[in-house]
Amino acid sequence: MSRSGSTKYMPPRDSAVNRIGWEFMECHVCAGRYKKPKILDCLHSVCEECLLKNTTPSAKDVTCPECNLTTPIPQPGGIRSLPSNKFMSGLVQEAVVQEQSNGGGKETCDSCESGAKPSLRCLDCESFMCPGCSDVHRRDKRNSKHRTASIGDLRNGHFSEEYSSSGTPLCQIHSTEPNQMYCLTCEKSICKDCTIYHHRAPKHKVVKDTREAATKRREVIDKMLAVAEKRMEEFERTQQLVEETESGVHKRLKRAKKQINDEADEKLEIIKKEREFQLAGLSRKMSDDKGGAQGNSLLVQMHRAKDEINAAADAKKEKIEEDRAVQLNKIAQLEEDRGHKLQEEMASAHGLTQRAQYSFTFAMILLKEAGDNHFLSLYMLLGKGLKALIETKPSELNQTLEIVTYSKTQSMKGLGKVSEKIESWNLVKTYGKRDSDDFRCALGIAGCPNGDIALADEGYKRVVTFGLDGEFKSKLQEPSKKTRGAGDDTPDPCGVAINSLGHYIVVDKTKYVKVYDSRGKYLDEFECDNKRAQNAKAVCVAVDSKDRIIIGDKSRAVLTIHSPDGTLLDRLELTLRPWFIAVNSKEQIIISDFEAGTILAIDHEGNTQFTMETIINGERIQASGICCDANDDIFVALHSGDEKGTFPICQFNPRGKFLGCIARGLYHPLGMCFTNDGTLAVADTSSVKLFKM
Repeated sequence: MSRSGSTKYMPPRDSAVNRIGWEFMECHVCAGRYKKPKILDCLHSVCEECLLKNTTPSAKDVTCPECNLTTPIPQPGGIRSLPSNKFMSGLVQEAVVQEQSNGGGKETCDSCESGAKPSLRCLDCESFMCPGCSDVHRRDKRNSKHRTASIGDLRNGHFSEEYSSSGTPLCQIHSTEPNQMYCLTCEKSICKDCTIYHHRAPKHKVVKDTREAATKRREVIDKMLAVAEKRMEEFERTQQLVEETESGVHKRLKRAKKQINDEADEKLEIIKKEREFQLAGLSRKMSDDKGGAQGNSLLVQMHRAKDEINAAADAKKEKIEEDRAVQLNKIAQLEEDRGHKLQEEMASAHGLTQRAQYSFTFAMILLKEAGDNHFLSLYMLLGKGLKALIETKPSELNQTLEIVTYSKTQSMKGLGKVSEKIESWNLVKTYGKRDSDDFRCALGIAGCPNGDIALADEGYKRVVTFGLDGEFKSKLQEPSKKTRGAGDDTPDPCGVAINSLGHYIVVDKTKYVKVYDSRGKYLDEFECDNKRAQNAKAVCVAVDSKDRIIIGDKSRAVLTIHSPDGTLLDRLELTLRPWFIAVNSKEQIIISDFEAGTILAIDHEGNTQFTMETIINGERIQASGICCDANDDIFVALHSGDEKGTFPICQFNPRGKFLGCIARGLYHPLGMCFTNDGTLAVADTSSVKLFKM
């Protein structure tokens, strides 16, 4: 079976082939089982023949068909001198034995197209051959030292051990000699002939005990894998970030398109009604004067007036439609441009992730499955590939790709405009003055389903509602002295949230949470932490899309989650103190810690989604009120410096990246919320301010 008289080898039943999977042994170019695979710097392997077919003779490097990284071609020697992946070849040989042992495997010759059944396999060429081709192969002097195995031997599970994944690979220079030694100077697996010609003492230190050398180098690779795994996780997060950004961009563009069409339709309807009203008035005037003294002269004037009304309305309508087309065209252009950029970002992120996953997996397989000599033969290349992977940093995604806003205009002469940057919002209404008694400490604020606003005024110890025009609507009924919370320290209403039924959920720095109906009538109350903590003090509250109630206790750094009826569902201990909380459309809980200047996003199980420090221009700024818009952008009231009246409100994307400031000059902003028409309402201690884009 073996021309060199090598020992026969039978793969163990728990062969690495079974643990790794045969798909790992397929070439990325020909999609077939590897034949004489060459390993590239990126750690991908490609059949030698596939590389020769796809590389020009004058090429100085070869491009990996899988990840597009380049590997220099050795000179002299060319493609055939690239490092051979003998470990992978060994796996393929073991796979062949398994197939043949099970009565399957190759049914036709690899060397001709006659369709003849193979009689043997050349272990060096890694090809099956029919009797005719095997004779030709044997007579070729270049193949005189090739080892072969008959189909019968393969079916009996026998072939030369040098060709297994756990054996000792043959030297790439001295093809009949096994690499049984290791040069510590060159970090290279060598044969005995190499010690005579290329790795002679004393310049080279060579060891015969490869086990110790392999053990130490496995430890090095193991440590590199720990670092590479973290880098791989970064690539995966970057890919996820690109996917989320792409989804966010589509969502914003779709919303902007709807805003354009809604504004256009609203104004067209106003123009239509104005035309109808003016024509109706003209018609009445004509009827009143029918048969009058002015006669035909008035009729001519009326027709002229009618034409002028229609012309003016048509001109306004044409301008609206023209503006609609311009703004929608800008949206379409943004869709195309940003779609193209995101595709490039996705391709880059996906490529890095795939490369990292393959490199990591291959290194793990080599570490666990390869014999010592196979491992040592690839050690330098493996270390080089992992080092390059570790040094590759994920690309920084351009956060401005996600910025798309549409600002309406009050003018009837046209539509608003699409913007690609964060612009200052318009202060449209302020009620309450700094030196007045309207509010003593406007703290918690929430939007009602009917468009009104509910405000918790800690100074006046009350919760009131009013319209967007500032008109006072109602005051929530105070609980009777028989309620459980009445015996506590004087309640100070500091937070309010509203569920889908329009019920008010109020916290007041006691352990009791009060519930009121949509008319402000007291309904019930529940303990924010049951009886586990007598010193519990609820200071902030939010309601998610399922009407679950989230309560924050900053003194104990605890969040409690309750069902709509107040039943305690979960209790989460935090690493920061919740001063204000909000919930986005993904049911993430966004928490601001005023003193720490930190924003934390968690899920309902308490798992951190992201953390961001409110640092603007290198300065850490305290964060108070917080809320999320329809795009899940996060709006934060910041307290920068000590001078009141200069504080800003800043906008961050759904992952906590700073986008820009939308308002400045607030006195002492605390709670914030969005109303159902997109108005941003800010409780500014002594007043309430309303902002619109």
